[in-house]
Amino acid sequence: MLSLAISPSVASQARAIARYHIEDLLQKWTTTPPPADSAEAIHRTAMIDRINDFNRDPAKFVPTKTVDAPPGMPIGDEEE
Repeated sequence: MLSLAISPSVASQARAIARYHIEDLLQKWTTTPPPADSAEAIHRTAMIDRINDFNRDPAKFVPTKTVDAPPGMPIGDEEE
């Protein structure tokens, strides 16, 4: 979602919606008590840090390039 929010190849409305939801999550997660489940609390803390990093420098969150499929027939695609 972070990459979607800044991708120039995405419609401006989609970027705005992604930004809205990112900020909404950040607001919810920073104003509500941490969950009782420690794994969920750890994940929430990590996501808060990630969103704060994004807000400081969104240019770091560029979409990764897709990897080309290796040449040759896919495994298991042979006709019998």
